[in-house]
Amino acid sequence: MAKITTAAQLAEAAIDAAKNYKTLYVMGCFGAPMNATNKKRYTSNHSYNKAADRTAMINAASADTFGFDCVCLIKGLLWGWNGDKSKVYGGATYTSNGVPDIGADSMIKVCKDVSTDFSKIAVGEAVWMEGHIGIYVGNGLAVECTPKWENKVQITACNCSKSGYNRRNWTKHGKLPYVTYDTKTEATGGSGATVSTSTVKGIDVSKWQGEIDWAKVKAAGVKFAMIRLGYGSANGDACGVDGYFEKNVANAVKAGVDVGCYFYSYATSVAAAKKEAAFVISVLNKYKGVFTYPVAFDLEDSSQQGLGKTVLTDMVIAFGDAIEKAGFYCSLYSNLNWLRNYLDDSRLARFDHWLAQWASAPTYTGAFGMWQDSSTGKVNGINGNVDTDTAYKDYPTVIRGAKLNGFTSATQKPTAPAAPAPVTPAPATPTPKPATATFKNGDLVKVTGSKYYSGGTIPPWVKNQNWYVREVSGARVVIDKNESGTNSICSPVNAADLQLVKSASANTVWIPKVGDVVKYNGSTHYTSANASIAKSCKGGTAKITQIYQLGKSKHPYHLIHTGTGCTVYGWVDEGTFTKA
Repeated sequence: MAKITTAAQLAEAAIDAAKNYKTLYVMGCFGAPMNATNKKRYTSNHSYNKAADRTAMINAASADTFGFDCVCLIKGLLWGWNGDKSKVYGGATYTSNGVPDIGADSMIKVCKDVSTDFSKIAVGEAVWMEGHIGIYVGNGLAVECTPKWENKVQITACNCSKSGYNRRNWTKHGKLPYVTYDTKTEATGGSGATVSTSTVKGIDVSKWQGEIDWAKVKAAGVKFAMIRLGYGSANGDACGVDGYFEKNVANAVKAGVDVGCYFYSYATSVAAAKKEAAFVISVLNKYKGVFTYPVAFDLEDSSQQGLGKTVLTDMVIAFGDAIEKAGFYCSLYSNLNWLRNYLDDSRLARFDHWLAQWASAPTYTGAFGMWQDSSTGKVNGINGNVDTDTAYKDYPTVIRGAKLNGFTSATQKPTAPAAPAPVTPAPATPTPKPATATFKNGDLVKVTGSKYYSGGTIPPWVKNQNWYVREVSGARVVIDKNESGTNSICSPVNAADLQLVKSASANTVWIPKVGDVVKYNGSTHYTSANASIAKSCKGGTAKITQIYQLGKSKHPYHLIHTGTGCTVYGWVDEGTFTKA
């Protein structure tokens, strides 16, 4: 390799080492091949390499593997390393070309134009954090040698998130004094084309957003939406379809918004996760050629936290295996805490990650294809808050190109099926129920049919209870809270499959809805940490702006509210307020 004189040449050499050579992180090594002599040399020269696990890795390396550490990668390239395994140092000559033997922290100190602002970084600059250094190679990417992730010279995302790359948050960058810089030059990674850094803005929604004007959402610049398909259960036997799933999918696709879907898991075993997957597949089979974004497994429920990393990780794999076998593109949705502490993330790299971290910038260092950055977004066409997301991968091209999710060509446009026709079971008695049965909000009803409005099977525990009506739209009736107030399912059923138990005029039950004004009588928020500010709101009135259901507490609704005389804005339990 000719002497490196420009920053672009340094970047290209770094990319070449990362992509085209076997490498291994070896402390103090600047490109030596791992032959017998060098193995003996480097397992004796540094305490880090003398550790049993590191020595074993070095001794197991093939003779055509080249050793580097972070700063020695930069020095080795500038000293003339060229991947020649017949040479002691792979072609490098120690301290040649005017480049001294200095450490990572010393090297950043000799750099010019050192800055913490990464918006104007040039190709070939050094990128640095305490004790570690790499080379910026353009397009939001850097080359570094690290024992983290792949234990070798590797290409990583530089202070940004890019699909397929692990992310490193560097502290500073600066121009090395050994090469010349042209800020207009971009490294191509040997492909002849730069890597796209474009991102796509989206949202994720469920029945809790209520009616959505998807034309307005599209006009607001939203390109994609992850729509909740449904929810599972502890044993996997009582899964349900989200009450607004079919409507949201049909209307979003009609408006020209790309869609994916997610399924909220409550499974507490691998067997249950498999049942949840089977349920999801039964729904997806009716939606082939619709989803240009992934099918996400949403794993985050508090009821699952005690299962342990092995079980939880096995659940993700079991669900994902089944979804992929059925021909769909599966991803994992989870938050930063779960990815770090509850899952064995090293076993889940094959699944695209949809990271939930509500922050100005993600701190998760693994690769992820989507990022949920907020739960309080505002989008025209949606009342109240909505989760906002960013996609880093061109999922429609990838999914259609691979003929996944039921697509048969790379150019096929998604088409959503019409809502299924109401299912009316055969009458149980000689006297049929009126086909024009009508209900109104607040009616107490009993479910007599076997299928939800979407066509899904109604589990026995739903049929064994009485439910209050929340919404009526023709033959589509949404049942919500049960008579005892211990459950809320917000599920659409067919009007013909309901039996009136007590009319709204004959009972005093109030079902809160968005827009109602309430009087707050509680002393704490849903989150106990907010107790002190919640007390200042006691006795005040506020308007309900959003409703969210966890589904496991005595009063399953938690509402976010604000108003005059009530200075707090937060989630509260339905049992802590009354109608004003």
